[in-house]
Parts: sequence; structure tokens; C-alpha cells
Amino acid sequence: MNMSVMARSRVKSPREPVDTYDAVRALCRCKTFHGADPAEIERVFKDFLAEPGGIGHLSGERLEAGVVVTRSGDRLEDLFFIQHGTVVAWQIPVSTLETPYLLGEHEVFTGMTHWMATYSAYTEAQLVRLPLELVRRVLQRSPEVPRNIQRALFMRISRYYWTSLATSGTNRSKVAAALVSRLALEDQDVAGGRDIVLQMSQKELCRLTNTSRPGVSRGLKELVDDGLVGLKSAAYMTGAMVIRDVDRLKDEAYSSFREDVLARLPSLL
Repeated sequence: MNMSVMARSRVKSPREPVDTYDAVRALCRCKTFHGADPAEIERVFKDFLAEPGGIGHLSGERLEAGVVVTRSGDRLEDLFFIQHGTVVAWQIPVSTLETPYLLGEHEVFTGMTHWMATYSAYTEAQLVRLPLELVRRVLQRSPEVPRNIQRALFMRISRYYWTSLATSGTNRSKVAAALVSRLALEDQDVAGGRDIVLQMSQKELCRLTNTSRPGVSRGLKELVDDGLVGLKSAAYMTGAMVIRDVDRLKDEAYSSFREDVLARLPSLL
């Protein structure tokens, strides 16, 4: 993450009409719309846009890197579809969201009226505005969409649980927690008696654990030596890793936290 790309004041860029057919086909590439009928989604869009006194057409805008998309606490009136480029969510852990991605789906699904996080363009980005009422109608007409959002929300909650364990403890336990957090985000954190291939860079492990590269390397080596993780590349921290045992990796992730709590338990009761 290039932290020099900071959220700066939103600069109003000219909005341009967006072709409904192209927007719907691009939107349906999102995981959120997996299984939905593009033709049905397009009908919902066209009916909404054709209403008397309505907006008539979708609009898009291009943002330079660093320009704010929306701020935490802003009223939720439109969602933003990332048609091109990458947007960053300013939270811990910092998340980069690449096309195709719909910003605001979790807020809508949970009934929130304001944005939870601040988002800004990480690269130059092309965004399409989707009015809140339009998205609500899509949720009503396409049951696959709310089911997908619910599943993604549960995965994100699970990820944050493991991320919370990745910044304290030993190098070994922190790396284990960071690996499980990625598995949770990809819905692969349930044991199934199989090896799981996971692509995770050294840079990302360092960021999630708030640990130096040598520390992360030592923690990963211990997990490799004990057979919990395998490396598909000759060099540590590069290439794909193979998770051998998810349950044991979870045990390692909260081992230091558990020992610390047990040691302090009498004073906490």
C-alpha cells in the first residue's frame, strides 16, 4: 500500500451518461451478482430510469488517485460501482477494492443510512453512481444478490476476528492469524481434509501483523517446519503457500492470546 495516496477533498468531476446495457453487464461480473439474471437486472434498471421525474440515465465520473469517493458519516444516497481502477478503504486492515466491485452493498443490506468507512481512489478510477432506491429494487427482484451480500458480510466478519489476533503474540501466532484471516475472506477457513493453495505476499503479511520482514520470515519458517504450511516457491515469502491443516493453524493463531488470558484469568475474575 502506497500510503502517500491519502484521502483528499473530493473534486467534482463532470458526470457523463453511462450506457445501461454496458453497466449491467459489467456489474454482473461482481461476486455480489453471481447467479443473477443480467436480463432481469437490466429490466429493473430500465424501469427505474424510465419513471416520470426520474434521473433518466446512469451517470459516471472519473477520479484521480487520492480523491475521496465518500467519507465515513456521509449520508448514503448513491452506491458506487467501480467500473475501472482501484479504490482504497481507509480502515484496519487497509483494503484495496478493484474493478468490478460495488461500494455500499453492506451498508444497504444492514439498513444503514450513512457510510461506515472513508473511500478514496487509489488509482485513477471510473465510477458509476447507482441510486439507493435502484439498488433496493434489485435486492427485491433478484434473491441471489442479497444472499451473496450476506455470505460476503459473514466472511468479512470472520476475517476481522482473525485479523484482531494478528497484531499481538509471537511471530508464529501472528503469521498464523494473518493466514487464517485471508482464508476467511475467501471462505476457505473450514477444515476439509485438503490442502489449500493461498497466495499471500510478504508485504501483506508484514502489514497485517505489524511485524518486520525478518520477524514474519521466522514465524512462517516455524509453521513450515512443523508441517502446517508448505511453500510452492524456493524462497520464503514469495509465491503460493499451501495450508496443510486449517484447524491446527487456527490453534496456532490464538495460542499466545490464550496463554496470556489464562495467565491473567484469576485477576480478571
